[in-house]
Amino acid sequence: MSMARAASVVLAVVVLTFAVFGLADDEPGAIKITPNAMAEKVRVGYTPLKAGTVRIWDTNKRYEKKRPAGRCMKDKPKWSPVPFGKTDYKPTGDLVFENDYFFLFCFTNKEDAVSLIAKLAGTNGGVVDNEIYKVFQTKRGRRDFGHGTIGDPKILKYTEKEILIEHSGKARRSDEPVTTTYRIQGDKCWLEVKPVHYVNQQGLHGKVRICAFLNSESDEYILDGKRATWPGRENNRLAKSDTIGIINFHRGRKPHGLMWFMTAPPGFEKSKLTYLGHHSDRYWEDEFPPHDRPSCGAQYARLKDKVIIAVLNRKGHWEREDVLKPITAGGTYTTQFKAPFPGRWRLIGFVVQEKNYKPRPRVTSSKIPDSFRTPIKGKYHYNTVEIKKAGENFTFKSPVAGTIDYLLIYLRDRTKNTPKDVFTPMGVYRQAILSGTAEKPKAKTAPEVLKKIKTKMRIIR
Repeated sequence: MSMARAASVVLAVVVLTFAVFGLADDEPGAIKITPNAMAEKVRVGYTPLKAGTVRIWDTNKRYEKKRPAGRCMKDKPKWSPVPFGKTDYKPTGDLVFENDYFFLFCFTNKEDAVSLIAKLAGTNGGVVDNEIYKVFQTKRGRRDFGHGTIGDPKILKYTEKEILIEHSGKARRSDEPVTTTYRIQGDKCWLEVKPVHYVNQQGLHGKVRICAFLNSESDEYILDGKRATWPGRENNRLAKSDTIGIINFHRGRKPHGLMWFMTAPPGFEKSKLTYLGHHSDRYWEDEFPPHDRPSCGAQYARLKDKVIIAVLNRKGHWEREDVLKPITAGGTYTTQFKAPFPGRWRLIGFVVQEKNYKPRPRVTSSKIPDSFRTPIKGKYHYNTVEIKKAGENFTFKSPVAGTIDYLLIYLRDRTKNTPKDVFTPMGVYRQAILSGTAEKPKAKTAPEVLKKIKTKMRIIR
C-alpha cells in the first residue's frame, strides 16, 4: 500500500471516529446520517427560524397519547429538520410545520384533531395550542371529525418560504379519510385550509368565554358564555348576512391574550355549517382548575373553497376589563388598559340596567344553575376608537345609566401608524380573502362608458 493511500485511510478512520463519538444522538448539535436525507448531514435539535421562513421538523417520535402538544414542545431538542425541497421524505416520527407565528402539529393520536400551536410574541418560547377540526357534516347534522393522522402528511411543496401538504384524518363513522390541504407561508400569520375529500366544514375548538362574529356593516355579534342566556342544552348561533369572520378571544395563564381569527370567501356566512357554539363545556380561559362553565365551546365555518385560520399573537391585541361600577347616562369611564400600539380599535361596553346587579357565579359542576336561564338586562354599546400612539387609554361614554359589567377592547384594523408586523382581523381578511378577487375594480357598464365619453367631448368643445 502506498503511503498516500495509507494516509487517506487513516484520515477517514479519524473522521468517522469523531462523527460517532463526538456527541450523543439525543444532544442538540449531534450529527446524524439519515437515509431520508440521502446521506445528507442533518443537525438534531430545534433552532429558531430566520424571519419570514418556514421549516418542517421530524419529531422522531410517534405521539399516541391524548393532548400531545405540550409534550411535543418539550421534546424540541430531539427534532430533526427536513431538508428543503424533499417532498418524498419518510419521517421517523410525527411531523411539525413551522413559520413565524405558529407550529402545525400532525400527530398519530386518533382521539384529537390537528393542533395549531400559537407562538406568543414577546415571550421566551411561550405557546398556546388549539385543536382545529376538519369535519364532514351531513344534511341531518351528523358530524364526522377527521382525527389524528392517516399515514403521514404528503409534502406537496417545500421551499424556504412556503409549505403545502395534504393531510388525512380518521373519521369515526366512516372508512372515508377526511382530507384537506394546509398551506403555510413564512411571513403570514395564517394557515390556509382547502378541501380535498369528505370534508365541508372547518372548526376551531375554542372553549373560551367570549367569541364573536365580525361583520362588515353591522356591529359585532358577541357570544359571552357566562352572560348569554343558557337554554338548558347545547345550541348554535348562526351568522348574520354580513359576517366576514369569527374571532375567538383567548386569554391564557401567562397572562397573554391572543385572537384566533377564522374567515372564508363570501358565501360561507349563509351556510348552516357556519356558527358559534354555546356549550356546557368548561372554558379554558384561566387554564387552571376549577374551570368555569358554560363556554363558547367551538366555532365552525363552511369549508367550500378555503378557510383561513389566523393567529393574532401580540400581547394586547385584545383585553377584557372587568369594571363593575355604576355609570350615569352620558357618564364616562377611562380604562386602565393602555393600547400597546396605534390602530383602529373597538371599545365595546356591556352595560346592565338592573338594580343591585351582580355577575353570575363561577360554575364548576356539570350542572348549570337555573339562574342562568334568566336573561340579564344588559346591552352591548359599540365604539370605534383610533389610537394614534402607543400607551393611550380608552374612554367609554355610556348612552344609558346602569352598571358597566365589563369592556371588551380589541384591535380591529390598521392605520398608517400601526407597526408593519402587527396583523389585524380586517388586515387578514383583506390579504387572505379579498386580495386578487373582491378588491379588483368592477368592469364598467356600457352606460357608464358612454357617459364618460360624452363628458370628455364636452370638455374638448
